[in-house]
Amino acid sequence: MCVVDGAGPIAGALAPTDGLFAEELLGEDGEDRDVAQDLCTWYAQPNNRLVSWSAGVSFYLADGLSARALDYLIDRHASRILRFTGAGLGLDSAVVDLEQRAAKALLESRKPEPPPPASPTPLKLDLSPPPSPKPVRSGVLWTTCDALEAANRAATFSAKQSEQKRLLEHLSFHSCRYLPKATSAHIDQVRALSQDFPHFQPAIDAVARELLLRTRTGAALRLPTLLLLGPPGVGKTEFGRRLGEVLPMHFTFHSLADLSGHFLLTGNSSSWTNGAPGLVAKLIAGCPEGSAPLLMLDELDKVRSSGSFPTDTALLGLLERRSAQIFRDECLDLVLDASPVSCLLTANRLDRVRPEIVSRLRVVHIPQPTAAQMPAVIRSIDRSLRQETPALKKLFAPLPESILDSLAGQPPRLLKRLLEETYAQVLECSPRSRRKLELRPEHFPPASRKPRKEERPSSRTPSLLILRDGWQWLH
Repeated sequence: MCVVDGAGPIAGALAPTDGLFAEELLGEDGEDRDVAQDLCTWYAQPNNRLVSWSAGVSFYLADGLSARALDYLIDRHASRILRFTGAGLGLDSAVVDLEQRAAKALLESRKPEPPPPASPTPLKLDLSPPPSPKPVRSGVLWTTCDALEAANRAATFSAKQSEQKRLLEHLSFHSCRYLPKATSAHIDQVRALSQDFPHFQPAIDAVARELLLRTRTGAALRLPTLLLLGPPGVGKTEFGRRLGEVLPMHFTFHSLADLSGHFLLTGNSSSWTNGAPGLVAKLIAGCPEGSAPLLMLDELDKVRSSGSFPTDTALLGLLERRSAQIFRDECLDLVLDASPVSCLLTANRLDRVRPEIVSRLRVVHIPQPTAAQMPAVIRSIDRSLRQETPALKKLFAPLPESILDSLAGQPPRLLKRLLEETYAQVLECSPRSRRKLELRPEHFPPASRKPRKEERPSSRTPSLLILRDGWQWLH
């Protein structure tokens, strides 16, 4: 994550704090004051219009800006601020807004106090409409890549390579964007997930502690790099999706069992006939303003770790923060700052994951929900199903306690499918009525109405435990 620091004649007069400028002055240069005055005068002109180039991209036209102020901005920010468009030379609005606030604070701090009026002046009412406020964005500034380098790379691709060209142009226009800061509200939203995922309490605690640290330090929203380790069907993937929903995050999911080479993460060379950008570049380019990127990779223990292009090798550069800051997409041939990307991984077995990858992860064990936790899990799955199909709220009453008890023996993965099938069968057999329908235990197949039994530790060691999805040795 790159934050605009406070260096520079104008912005350097203020101490930087999380990409925004504090109001503590340090310099006394008269030339700096002239440049600040030019910038503020130009910023307030009516013809200084904010232009939207494409979705979410905005810039100011540089017409009317003095040469010394323009030289200052170019010397200070180089290619990050320039936008070459058909309407003329543009200046990135995010950077200009920061510099204008710094210049305004510099001028106001050195403005002499006006002398007291000799006689009271009559009150004049200003009936003119107030000027429309200019959009001010807040958060932590994230420079995803070098805008000029991305624009130059886009020019090298032909019309047949439309995906690469479009992605590079998008990264060039969106090279600077804001990440949301971690807040106490985010912690409360994560803690509230324990009502729907009671057996995920260790993972919820780990995320909440990381967000508390980032809230106290004023850092950007980012999750710890977690490996959710647990048996199949306990809801690991659904938990990751819900994290992306309750937090302002741009969520992307992919199964590592489907990947046949590291180039699906890092992209493969554009000289290949099937050359395409990688998942990381697409995630960064598609992350909207005000959201943090979240990448969830499923089935880490089934990843391909042999052959010429092992997939898990590409993870090493993404999971290490320093190397993620210079993450290179091979197809785009562009260096990206992927350090703000939060990575959430899942696995069923730890012994099939390479040790050098495990050392970069925080492993959290997710157990099967207990009998006492299953009612909350069932209600969570049913609530999610009713949100996906709002008509179910109008047609069916809430699940009774008898249903919760009879379905407690089912694994979470099968519960959603079982509820969907039962809702459909009850609607098919029931006549139309204004009264809400109610599910009963007899509506479900007999095999699904087995109460859950608490597991007892075996007295024999080692022993062979037969599971629904396979077997494993217990020690």
